[in-house]
Amino acid sequence: MLKEIHLKKDSSLVLTTRPFQLYLKQALMGGLQKMELSHLQREGIPFPAWSSKKCRKLGDNEVVRSAAELLKSHSQSTHYIAIVPDEIQRVGRLFDEELRKCHPGEFEYWNTDYWGYVAWSKVADFCKEHHFTGTLGTFNHNRNQIY
Repeated sequence: MLKEIHLKKDSSLVLTTRPFQLYLKQALMGGLQKMELSHLQREGIPFPAWSSKKCRKLGDNEVVRSAAELLKSHSQSTHYIAIVPDEIQRVGRLFDEELRKCHPGEFEYWNTDYWGYVAWSKVADFCKEHHFTGTLGTFNHNRNQIY
């Protein structure tokens, strides 16, 4: 089912790629829980054949390795949030009616219990309500790119 969601032609690109992006993060954290960093560097985490890469590895970059070591201590208490430039109702339908019911066996670490979403417009409303002028300035600067 995720492949179909990911490849839908009639949906927003943002809505169809965000779940896969969340899963990439979730797979990394799951890999950090179950495997040594050296294994993640050499062997990586397997992905379905239809994915752009059949295996995702950490590689040998020292900055990435250091970040992975820091993340490892939080790998059992991680939540994943998609911030999307779309209507909250559409995002809610995708998450609540499709993704939460989806259990693709081809994704070892799939678990939507810790997934959430928020629309950029809601973040902007919150910033206005609490007078976060610096953040609002950033929204204004990027007004045609965020939502």
